[in-house]
Amino acid sequence: MRLFLYNCFGLFSPSFYYTHTGEEVRRIADETLEKLRSMITFAIDVGRMEKVNENAVGKWV
Repeated sequence: MRLFLYNCFGLFSPSFYYTHTGEEVRRIADETLEKLRSMITFAIDVGRMEKVNENAVGKWV
């Protein structure tokens, strides 16, 4: 029985895996992870810019 194949630590809820094919799951997971990577990269870049501004004017902007 597949009921316990997926746990709460998966990228999506267990019901998602039952309603999508393996190929769809891989494609959507890749798209989702790429979006997350770009958000994380953006946040890191903003943090670096704030740090540069802090060093330039002596305080956080």
